[in-house]
Amino acid sequence: MYSVASSDNMRPRIVICAPDRLEQTEDIVDQLQSGSSVLLNLETSRRDIARRLLDFIAGVAYHNDNQVRRVARSAYLILPYNAEVEADGYDDQYCG
Repeated sequence: MYSVASSDNMRPRIVICAPDRLEQTEDIVDQLQSGSSVLLNLETSRRDIARRLLDFIAGVAYHNDNQVRRVARSAYLILPYNAEVEADGYDDQYCG
């Protein structure tokens, strides 16, 4: 798990996660509960594990008033609803 942020607690924080086990879900949920945004990379996860992780984390995101955006075939960005995503020449997919 990687974190992109400054020491200033007022700045947005993005945590990059590449889980391969269901047991790692709790760490990701903790990051979301703390107010961090998460880039969830499921490229190396088994398909069945990836589906279960994404389903559970999407539920947590909904509960926390976050949005889930697919940014690549197996990568998702979970961030606050009021956050804006800009990407030139890229059409990301809103997932709920």
